[in-house]
Amino acid sequence: MADAWKRLNEKVKAKRTKKNQPKDHRRKDELTVQHLSAEVSGKAQKYTRIGPREFVPFDETEELTIGNIKSTCERHFLQKIGKNLVCDISAGEQGPSCKTLAQIPDLKVVYVHFIPDPADEGDVNSTQNSTRKRKDATGESSTYTEFNPPPSKSRSSPSKLMHSRQKLPTQAAGTKSTYYPRSLSISDMIKLGKINTNTATTIVRIFRFDMEVLSWSKVPTTVEFYEDKEAIGTGGFRKAFKATSKHPEFVATTWVIKHYLPSALKCISDTGQTIKQHNRKVVQMHLLARNFASQLEAEIKEESEVFGTAFRYRKIFHGETDKGEYVTVEEFIPGQFKKFVNNTGQTCVDPTDEMAQKAECLTHFTYERSKKKLMLVDIQGSGYDLFDPEIASTDLLDEGDKQYLYCTGNLSKVAISTFVKEHTCSLFCNLLGLPAIEN
Repeated sequence: MADAWKRLNEKVKAKRTKKNQPKDHRRKDELTVQHLSAEVSGKAQKYTRIGPREFVPFDETEELTIGNIKSTCERHFLQKIGKNLVCDISAGEQGPSCKTLAQIPDLKVVYVHFIPDPADEGDVNSTQNSTRKRKDATGESSTYTEFNPPPSKSRSSPSKLMHSRQKLPTQAAGTKSTYYPRSLSISDMIKLGKINTNTATTIVRIFRFDMEVLSWSKVPTTVEFYEDKEAIGTGGFRKAFKATSKHPEFVATTWVIKHYLPSALKCISDTGQTIKQHNRKVVQMHLLARNFASQLEAEIKEESEVFGTAFRYRKIFHGETDKGEYVTVEEFIPGQFKKFVNNTGQTCVDPTDEMAQKAECLTHFTYERSKKKLMLVDIQGSGYDLFDPEIASTDLLDEGDKQYLYCTGNLSKVAISTFVKEHTCSLFCNLLGLPAIEN
């Protein structure tokens, strides 16, 4: 412990002797954006300004990433640019394009222009000729060749291959087609003569919870997901499946759709809740955990060099499928799973481990900031990305309507007292000024 304090003092001393870094005076709930032309022009090869700068609303609960900035600008300028263009962030009026947040010179003004979606040209430009073999229903293998034409030199009118090549790419008159149709097996030909009832997609009506007004959206967003057949994991209550979508709001990320197990449905029913109520509380609890994590990160901003990386929670939505199921739709988190604090309040990792100390610090932080009314437990995830939290509250039922608080994993005072007994404050608790937890 003495060595840890020595390292802390050295880092604090080094920090105080450094020159002050320029502060970001940008408001957290909006961006100042300058819309630029799609192409450079003139001798200086500059992008032309289109209109004055604009204030673009930015959800302050979202992490400030290059992807979130692009998505925000695409939604804001949608009526002006249409649906077939995507946002590209430029370092200035002469470029270049910014691929990371660190490459943006100054967040006071973000320069953007809108270009054709490279994904639309993926079938044409990204894949070289490939020869594959497939077995038909009779067991015979048929060889077929997929060929894609070279990239179009014209940026303003790229050739496109539409769904499963039903529409051929446009070409100049007199030029020979380089498009080759897919070779079909006899079995495939016969299948096309029947009504196809098979589907590889799941339709989910997405509902969002607004943390500003603490209410649910009434108008859902209908999203078609391509859901894997094999589960990537099964917990005590739910089974998780990876999924992707071509929906504009969900195309940039891989998602996880979590379905309830039959045994979980009975357990939820025993608490007097409907599955819909419980599922919405799962989302609300996740967003509360996300808010706590963001609060902690904001409080250690001045000491971030000493504290290091803080934990965070990603996006989550309440979903209702076309099969009548209630699910959650969450951002996929790759990597190796690790649990730091159980929902019983018991710590699961060696207390000398730095990430374990930060996880316990987060739990301690939530207990203090809630005036000891509740505690964030079930701290688990991959790296610094967490998911599936639980809340342990001092009261299991609401005093007014006697409604069951939070979810079925709420072990109330049992979990709280267990954590209080096991927790020893670390360097990170001291950085936040958290008092020692009294038994």
